[in-house]
Amino acid sequence: ADIEAARRALEAAGAREHALDVAAELTVRARERIAALPLDETVRAEFADACHAVLTRRS
Repeated sequence: ADIEAARRALEAAGAREHALDVAAELTVRARERIAALPLDETVRAEFADACHAVLTRRS
């Protein structure tokens, strides 16, 4: 019950939206940095897929 109360309080305070904004910013930065590395396009695509998975996770 305490965990659910804490979750509701965080959601009411806008924590989810803030967390999504932070995740988006961090994945953009990571993709920019990875773009500067000499990597195969397959590796870049896998990294892009991982970033997408982070941003679309629903839990």
